[in-house]
Amino acid sequence: MNDVSAQISTLQSQAGSDVTIQAQLEQLNQQLAAAQGELNAYGAQVAAAQQSVNTAQAAYSTAEATLNSGVAEKASIERAIGQAQLTLTAAQQELANLPQSSTAATSDEAKKIQAELSQYNDRITALEKQISSLANKIQALDNRIAELDQLIQGVTDEAKTVETEGKQAEDSAADTNQHVDKANGTATEVKNKLPHIPANVDMHVTILMDDEGNTITDTTGYVKVSESAPEKTVEILPNGDTITTYTTTVTYHKIVNKDKEVINNVDEAGNPLTNLEGYFKINESAPEKTIETLPNGDTITTYTTTVTYHKIVNKDEKVINNIDEVGNVLTNLDGYFKIAESVPEKTIETLANGDTITTYTTTMTYHKIVNKDEEVVKNVDQSGKELTDLTGYEKVSESQPVKTVERLSNGDTITTYTTTVTYKKIVDPIIEAIKSADDAELKTIKEQIVTDNTRVTVEQADNLVNVEFSKEVAKHFERLVQEEQTKYKEKLVSNTKDEAAYREIAERAVEVMYKFSHTRPSNLASDGTYVVEREVGSQKMGFFSENNTYVYIEKSAVNGNSALLAQLIAQQMFNQYIENEREAGRANDYTKGGHYMNIIMSGHTDMALAVFIMDDEDYPDRYYKVANTVSTGYVSIVK
Repeated sequence: MNDVSAQISTLQSQAGSDVTIQAQLEQLNQQLAAAQGELNAYGAQVAAAQQSVNTAQAAYSTAEATLNSGVAEKASIERAIGQAQLTLTAAQQELANLPQSSTAATSDEAKKIQAELSQYNDRITALEKQISSLANKIQALDNRIAELDQLIQGVTDEAKTVETEGKQAEDSAADTNQHVDKANGTATEVKNKLPHIPANVDMHVTILMDDEGNTITDTTGYVKVSESAPEKTVEILPNGDTITTYTTTVTYHKIVNKDKEVINNVDEAGNPLTNLEGYFKINESAPEKTIETLPNGDTITTYTTTVTYHKIVNKDEKVINNIDEVGNVLTNLDGYFKIAESVPEKTIETLANGDTITTYTTTMTYHKIVNKDEEVVKNVDQSGKELTDLTGYEKVSESQPVKTVERLSNGDTITTYTTTVTYKKIVDPIIEAIKSADDAELKTIKEQIVTDNTRVTVEQADNLVNVEFSKEVAKHFERLVQEEQTKYKEKLVSNTKDEAAYREIAERAVEVMYKFSHTRPSNLASDGTYVVEREVGSQKMGFFSENNTYVYIEKSAVNGNSALLAQLIAQQMFNQYIENEREAGRANDYTKGGHYMNIIMSGHTDMALAVFIMDDEDYPDRYYKVANTVSTGYVSIVK
């Protein structure tokens, strides 16, 4: 019972803070204390004898159990040592199979072999450490077993002594036999309830696998890429004992080789070339093999071909080929003129070493020079200005021929003998008589009409309007009007034979220039005449219609010619009175076609018109401004 109590104390210290086990042990202590109290009631001899028996029995039982556990643990460790020894032997054999000195063709192969040697050395060192650890555990177990054997032997001897003493106290023991049995029963019950304190065994396992997760047994052709930290797993046996396994996973990568071709371009001095433009290949080496080992163990086998180039040197040459227009080669260029030069034609000759000769051939084409004589007459006015139209001019002088030589684009020459004939301008009196808008006389007439509201007299009109020129305009206008009337089968109107009518209608042409209205100024000049006297028996035209308009004539079109001016005025009058109003007039729309109807469709027999011309106020250098009045009507005989 004391021994059991001691075991309980030991278990309490071993259980530490495990509340459940501590509670169980405390309960067992209480049971044991009760049995102990009952046993103490009997004599010291019996108690001492019983104590010896109990102590010997408890020690024997404990030693026997511990011995059996140690023997089992020893057997397990011996098996682990055997497995480790086999692994060590295999690793040593693999190490022995490796070459002891590197015969690799390259430093990369040597590094690979050295890496494999290092891996095997690491594995063997680990195995040796594991075997050494297991061997130490075996030695410790052997020592414990030896101690237990001695303990068992001592307990056996003690039991025999107790048995002898028990016989000597047979009488006392008989009396208390049932109490001893009861105490033994209590002690045995307590012992049987003692909890088992679990023991642990550590095991180390190494797993070899590739980088795709497949287990491998042979690492030939592989390279180690990683080794995991030991992964701890715990197996719990039925009696509470544990086996803690530390599994280390070593991952290997299957070595893969990749072939690579490299072209190394160099010049003749061995300098690397990145741009081959302007170089010529002269040599190519056999491929040189090199092997590179990557960090993951893969290899790259590179085949390097060195291609040697020569720097191309070019020499330029220029050639001139002289020919005539039909392609004949010329050796003498006298009397010839160059008319064409081709773009240089480029040809390249490549020499054996890649150098080149670039020839630029230029073809010069020449023309045989021919001369032509020409005689020219140049007409100029007195200021030297060349004249293309001699109308209105008269000759005043003629120079001696002047010789000039002109070279044409093809090299031919034209020898020109130029005679200059000088002309002077014959002044057109009608054009010369045209006044500017700023003329003093015209300003006075304008003020009379606009400011004084006074009519123009016959005498004033005679000074401002050239009746003969008006009749010239009337001649052209009559032709245009009669063509229109003929086309539409209207009664023809003719320019009146009443000469006085042209003077009287001139009054209105001047008034219209400054006051564009069919209403004449209200006032009459006290000393003026407004109606021309006619001889008895002569014709007198009646003004049944009045038609007014402005026309503008470009001076450059007239070129100082009053005859041309008359034609242009007549045409502009026809355009405005007839062309522009034809459609409305033919539709009997008097509002928009009144002029047309008055002149073309009225059936009047006679027509008179007058034109008053001056320089345009706004563009005096470019235009003539012409105010005109056309009247139609019938004639009567003066009585």
